[in-house]
Order: sequence, then C-alpha cells, then structure tokens
Amino acid sequence: MQMQFVLGDTLVTWQGSSSHRNMSTTITTDAPPPELRQLLESYGSLFDEPQDLPPSRGFSHKILLEQERIPLLCDLIVIPICKRMKLKSNVRRC
Repeated sequence: MQMQFVLGDTLVTWQGSSSHRNMSTTITTDAPPPELRQLLESYGSLFDEPQDLPPSRGFSHKILLEQERIPLLCDLIVIPICKRMKLKSNVRRC
C-alpha cells in the first residue's frame, strides 16, 4: 500500500506492507507532478483551516431529550452479577 501527498513543496510517500508494523516514510525533494500541482493550486482553499462555523442549514439535527432525564455520562459495560454486588458494597462503605 502506498500513499503520496504534498507537504509544502515536498512530495511525501508512505509505503507500507501487509503488516501494520512495517511502515516506512520516504520524503523526496522532487517537485510533485504538474497535474497534482495544478489541482492543489486550483482547489487549495479546500485544505485551509476553517475560520468560522459552517453555514446554517435548513434542518436542525438536534437530539431532543425527554424532560427530567439526565443523560448518562459514562460508557455502559457488562459486569457479572458477583462483581456488581461487590462494587455496590464497596460504594456503600464510602
């Protein structure tokens, strides 16, 4: 697997293999191909950091919560009943 991109005026190539542990990076000072340079010049503003929020849309994607419900602030995990009972007894002592 290979991925190439331009960073400034430098062409960066990431070359990998089927193993996730085998990844190398090659940085060359060769100028990118003219086709790529033309695309970057034409559409370079797409890669600029945003300066403000995106424009408002015609539809709101709000998540409406039921009244008097408090959203959970933790991940739900499955705990065996024996460990759950032990945890509850430890919490009661505190």
